[in-house]
Amino acid sequence: MHVRETTWDYLNSLWFEYRLLTGKIRFRWHFVPYFLARYSVLALATMSAVDVLVDAPMGPACPRAVLENLILHLGFLTLVFGTWNLLTRTLIIWGHNPLLMKMLSAVGLAQLALALILSSVGRNLYTIGPPSALSITLSAATTAFIELAILLLSLVGIRRASIQGESYLARLLKNQGIAYFVMTFLIQVSAIAITLANVDDATRMWVGVSGSILSPILSCRLVTSTLSENGPSYVRSFYTFLQIVSETIAPGHERIVSTASSFLETRAGTTPLGE
Repeated sequence: MHVRETTWDYLNSLWFEYRLLTGKIRFRWHFVPYFLARYSVLALATMSAVDVLVDAPMGPACPRAVLENLILHLGFLTLVFGTWNLLTRTLIIWGHNPLLMKMLSAVGLAQLALALILSSVGRNLYTIGPPSALSITLSAATTAFIELAILLLSLVGIRRASIQGESYLARLLKNQGIAYFVMTFLIQVSAIAITLANVDDATRMWVGVSGSILSPILSCRLVTSTLSENGPSYVRSFYTFLQIVSETIAPGHERIVSTASSFLETRAGTTPLGE
């Protein structure tokens, strides 16, 4: 389940771990959500693939029931970690405003608490079946709302900091933030629509895992692309991944991704990051 996207992303971004281990990039606190999202996605995709490949009977207290419940809990948490990637960028942008930073941090912790509640209500480790439609709907709607608020705060902060002229980094952060929100909003809305359409349990499980994998991967690409020495080359890599996602979700999304890619390429220019 989404092995192609997860494998592509992981191998294509191993350079980040290499640069950290070799000291070429100094570790910073805002990398923590990145690694939480990155490796929880890897674990989620791996467990989902094992669940699909293992042809074992489903029943109370069986190993497969435990595996699917771990997938469920990790799926809700992974979605939170993906949002935290966007949240940390906003915290950095508004670093001069301690009150707003505390409020944003509280929102992030509240989202984590909600995810833990939604993944646990009415279940134990051996409960069989996918998450309820209500849990998926609340999780997707909350994620979309929080990410919209974070995006708007980021745009306002970038605007305030760019009064004397917009730098390449400011344009990159703004355009990436908009493109990321459009894609993840489509993912969350699709999850809500499919879930509320009275689909079967297998489809509901697939929808939940899809959103929990794709959104965090996209947010991780935002982090690594701003650290590139080559600037737009990694921006193009980010949108190459969006093309892969669009083929997986629905053919109709390709037009949206193509438009977003063209928008960023025409606005970002070719100036190296930080200049």
